[in-house]
Amino acid sequence: MDRYFAHSKEGQGQPPERLQPLEEHLKCVAELARQFAEPFGGEEWAYWAGLWHDLGKYSKEFQRYLLQESSEDFHEAEIRGKVDHTSAGAQYATKMIPVFGHILAYAVSGHHAGLLDGISENACLNKRLRKKVSPYENGLKHLPPFNVLKHPNFLDEAFKGKRTEAAFRFS
Repeated sequence: MDRYFAHSKEGQGQPPERLQPLEEHLKCVAELARQFAEPFGGEEWAYWAGLWHDLGKYSKEFQRYLLQESSEDFHEAEIRGKVDHTSAGAQYATKMIPVFGHILAYAVSGHHAGLLDGISENACLNKRLRKKVSPYENGLKHLPPFNVLKHPNFLDEAFKGKRTEAAFRFS
């Protein structure tokens, strides 16, 4: 599949010419997130959370759903449990950023339903991180490569400088 879509533009329906390209959507959200996080020094973290928030939409299952469903609210399916497109990005965040990737994983996995807690029975990040997700990796070639994420200053404050750069390097 060469073309990936995020959602219909303003509820206009499902024909491909009315669908927003996924790459465009992810980059726009990433840039907006960067702007919103600038006042507290988290702009780079917010950028990657925005870029990865819908990685699961690169799966064949989500693309098939998007092109076939008739509902104007494309997120309705996730709410009803039909298509999970947020767990993939949360898992990717923890893969790319060991330990501190969980910070991004909370934001990514909860961007529709709200923040999850760590270990409860229902809204649980741990379950989302272990969940089997549909393959999405083919879509990564459309996004900027991730290499190193400089930590925001508020983490230095929170961890009193005990954090090492190694936790932020791509392996």
